[in-house]
Amino acid sequence: MSSRIWTQLTSVQELGLSTDTPKAKPQPNIQGLVRVCGTRVIVPPESVKVISVSCPFVHGSEEVVVEPLTQLPKGIFVGSTLNRTGRKLNLQVLNLTKENVVLKPRTPLGKLEVPSVIHDDSLSVTKVKLSVQHVHASFDTAQREPCWKVPLPDSLTEDQRNKAVDLLRRNAEIFASSDDDLGNAEGVTHKIPLTDEVPVRQPFRRIPPSQWEEVREHIRKLLDKGVIRPSTSPYASPIVLVRKTDGSLRMCVDYRKLNQKTIKDAYPIPRIEDSIDALHGSQWFSAIDLLSGYHQVAMAETDRHKTGFITPFGLYEFNRMPFGLSNAPGTFQRLMQTCLHDQFFQSVLCYLDDILVYSKTFEDHLTNLQRVFDRLKQQGLKIKPSKCTFFQSEVTYLGHKVTRAGVMPSPDKIQAVKDWPAPRNVKELRSFLGFCSFYRRFVYNFSQTAKPLHTLVSTCLHQQKSTKTVPFTWSDEHQEAFKILKQKLCENVVLAYPNYTLPFELEVDASLCGLGAVLYQVQDGKRRVLAFASRTLRGSEKTMDIILQFQTRAAWVKVGSHREISGVFAGAQVCCIYR
Repeated sequence: MSSRIWTQLTSVQELGLSTDTPKAKPQPNIQGLVRVCGTRVIVPPESVKVISVSCPFVHGSEEVVVEPLTQLPKGIFVGSTLNRTGRKLNLQVLNLTKENVVLKPRTPLGKLEVPSVIHDDSLSVTKVKLSVQHVHASFDTAQREPCWKVPLPDSLTEDQRNKAVDLLRRNAEIFASSDDDLGNAEGVTHKIPLTDEVPVRQPFRRIPPSQWEEVREHIRKLLDKGVIRPSTSPYASPIVLVRKTDGSLRMCVDYRKLNQKTIKDAYPIPRIEDSIDALHGSQWFSAIDLLSGYHQVAMAETDRHKTGFITPFGLYEFNRMPFGLSNAPGTFQRLMQTCLHDQFFQSVLCYLDDILVYSKTFEDHLTNLQRVFDRLKQQGLKIKPSKCTFFQSEVTYLGHKVTRAGVMPSPDKIQAVKDWPAPRNVKELRSFLGFCSFYRRFVYNFSQTAKPLHTLVSTCLHQQKSTKTVPFTWSDEHQEAFKILKQKLCENVVLAYPNYTLPFELEVDASLCGLGAVLYQVQDGKRRVLAFASRTLRGSEKTMDIILQFQTRAAWVKVGSHREISGVFAGAQVCCIYR
């Protein structure tokens, strides 16, 4: 909803106050121009933005006045300001149009003047007239204060709601006012070290004429945001077009050839299971998503030409870090680790640009959120209001539904499993198994259930080595395994968070087909499941006698059973039960 602001402007002359300065008529002491500094600045439609401008340093005066130029970009108004002398000043810029206005670096916006002192006896009032000029401006409150787009749960008390709203108001500047309002990470640039300097050059791929206009529009938006720029680079990687679930077009760049020559960054990316295990006892959750996180990191100027991508409409390169580069995840995770380092696994989980803030009490949650907001502000990062949820008892995070009681697959993923059709070829079957394997810690005896499907994949891949055409035989056994696996994934199993102050129980079972394990813990008088793990027996293990099978089970327990529960109980008191 937009609120309309009517401003009545009056001048001394229009009110009928004409001045006569017989003794002294001060002249403007212009020192130079103030210009947009740094990268491009995007002023959102119908809003005011404070931007940083550069100016010449003025000696002999502690204060300077900035007066707007008479010729400014269309729809832009600049307010007169009185500032302390310095190399950089803050200036309020108003955009009255209904579109983004892009201010390029070094765009002049005003004149810098030294204020003159006029003594009382140099002015006299001679006549009075009355005249009022009306100026109309329309502002979108949701754009000026984007944090109001973030819904708060109805379960909050009035006092809690007031405190939450106050917190969001105080930190409104870190919320992006539009998709064009990108942040700019301070002190971080992405570099692309290569094994050699031979440019990667590929031709552009054909684009259907029906998509030309969409691609042009996408490129235009990236240019307006300052994310890309025209290029003369010898590097050229092709673009790939992908349809999103909402029908819009996603333009990707195929950097596989460039990635093959890139010296890899070994910086670790957190494991999702390890992160979620830190949530025991948490009662309040807030999920924060950065706006186009990668695009908030600048490319190193010396490496921008390496990101060159080719289209039928020209060659471009990235000013901001693009998706698809092999070292981009490491650069971004390092940035977030530097930004929130002392809060990791204490009150914050962070996987690339997805942040989860968790707390045991509401007051602690206010404090933890403020600390995160302060760090993001210092780092120059902005978040997307429409992707954030605050002060919740349960949130969706990295494909999981995180609640006070425990964790489970997110409802949309469960629905995707329910709607999954029977595979028609090996590619579709591998896609289904890969999806299910991500949630195998929620499924009891997963390996045994999925064994017929894995066997079918192995058989087809083995036959591919000797023949190009491989028959995909989908039998009743495969259909039954497919059906049971879907049912188990849709059971909404809630796994508890481990409490490392309590002992664990590990129940291990073995048969002639495979090994299975269930990790338990007694919490609040109830025996809660923490994770399931399983694997099939290997060839030699199937012929073991009973003693060797027992030793195999013991060895499996010793190494942590499986990655689903590996490390959960390391160093803790564990009671093992063999069946």
